[in-house]
Amino acid sequence: MMAVILPTGLKISLQKEEKSKEKLECIVSGFNNMKVFLNIVDKIEKQDSWEEKGFHIECLPLGMELRRSSEIYIYLSKERWNDLTTKYDPESLGGYFESRSKYDRCSFHYWDEKMIPKREF
Repeated sequence: MMAVILPTGLKISLQKEEKSKEKLECIVSGFNNMKVFLNIVDKIEKQDSWEEKGFHIECLPLGMELRRSSEIYIYLSKERWNDLTTKYDPESLGGYFESRSKYDRCSFHYWDEKMIPKREF
């Protein structure tokens, strides 16, 4: 898992080797002490009104904005994770999911060469 903070928000890139894991973590590129923790859960218990179904994000310390936080906890439902890792999005050339949050936009890109549809000539 790789994470970067861009002007458009938090971007997380995932590879096929991570598909079977339910907990992932990484240090945000360009931020020495900022960590992202991704948790795949059965159901999202707490969700803000502007977040997409099956997604929730919390930044610590509480009340801190995304770019100044030290830890970012992201929760994806198993249903959302399955969609991300199995449904091909032709614009992103892999799996893709994006949601707004109270912090900023958060996008996920998943890459697995087996997802790419085969062309017939």
